[in-house]
Amino acid sequence: MTVTAVQPDLGPKIDDDLLGEAIRVSGASFPNEAINAALRVYVEAKREMRRKAREELRRMSDEGAFNYEALDEVDG
Repeated sequence: MTVTAVQPDLGPKIDDDLLGEAIRVSGASFPNEAINAALRVYVEAKREMRRKAREELRRMSDEGAFNYEALDEVDG
């Protein structure tokens, strides 16, 4: 007797239309290539946003926007 187990598809659910467009605009030859390119663009954009936020916080701090003495008072 042979027992066959049906396993659910555990892969990501990807919008076929969106994937098709990603393949076209990226010039990718394979879906995996387009997905990796899209992930790379997303991650790099998020890194750039964090970098700009850090720069802005540094600038604000340099200009005295934060009252560090008030923090010392709260910490007691």
